[in-house]
Amino acid sequence: MRTWNAIFALTVRDWNLRVGRSPMEIFWLMWEPGMHMLFYMAATSLMPRRPHEGDSFALFFASGILPFFLFQRTFFRISIGLNQQTLYPLRKIIIFDVVVSRIIIELSVWMMNVFFIVCVLLAINTEIYVYNTIALLKAIVGLICLGVSWGMLVGFLNSMLPFMPKIGNFINRIMYFTCGIFFVPDHMPPFIRNFVEWNPLMHLVEMFRSGIYYGYGSLIMDQTYPFAVALVLITCATLLENIAIKQYQSA
Repeated sequence: MRTWNAIFALTVRDWNLRVGRSPMEIFWLMWEPGMHMLFYMAATSLMPRRPHEGDSFALFFASGILPFFLFQRTFFRISIGLNQQTLYPLRKIIIFDVVVSRIIIELSVWMMNVFFIVCVLLAINTEIYVYNTIALLKAIVGLICLGVSWGMLVGFLNSMLPFMPKIGNFINRIMYFTCGIFFVPDHMPPFIRNFVEWNPLMHLVEMFRSGIYYGYGSLIMDQTYPFAVALVLITCATLLENIAIKQYQSA
C-alpha cells in the first residue's frame, strides 16, 4: 500500500511539473509529434512519388514518429529521474516508484499525442485501421521496456560520468535516423540493412507498422531482439545501481 501511495504522490507531483506550467508548454507537448508530421508532409508534397508503404505519406511518417516519441520521452524522463543526489536521500522512495510513475505520465501524454495525430489524419481523409492488435501492443510494451532500461543505465552512469547524458542523446539521435521513420529498412541496399538491423528501435517501429498496415512483412524484423537488448541494459543498470548505492552510503 505504501508503494502505491508513493507512486500516486510522485505521479501527481511530476504531472503538475510536466504540464502545469503554461498553456503554450501544454500545446507544444501535445502537438510536438504532429508538428514533425506536418513538416514531413510539406516536404514530401513536393515529391512526385508514392510513400514507401501504403498511399499516405502522413500515415507512414506517423507510424514511425509516434513509436520514437514514446521511447525518447520514456528514456529522457527515466534518465533524469534516477539521480543519485536527489533520489537516494529520499529513503521512502524506491526506484520502482519513480519508474512506474514516469511510465504512467509518459504513456498518458503519448496517448494524447496519438489522439491528436489521429484527428489530423482523419481531417485529411486518411484511412486508419488496426490490423494486428497484438503486434501493436507488443511494440508499445517493447518501446517502454527499451526506454526504461536505456534511461536507467544512462541515469546511473550519470553519477559516475557527468557527460553520459550527452552520449545518450547522441546515440538516440543515431537511432532516430536509422530506425525507419523515413524509410522501410527492407527497401534499403544490403549494406544499410546490415547496419540498421543492429538498432533495437528499428525492430519496434517495424513491429508497430505491422499492426497498422495489412500484410506488412519485414524481412529483418526480429521481435525478440529489442527485448533481449532491454534485458541486458536493465541488468547492467541494476549492477551500476548497487555500486552507486554503496558509494553513496560510504560517502
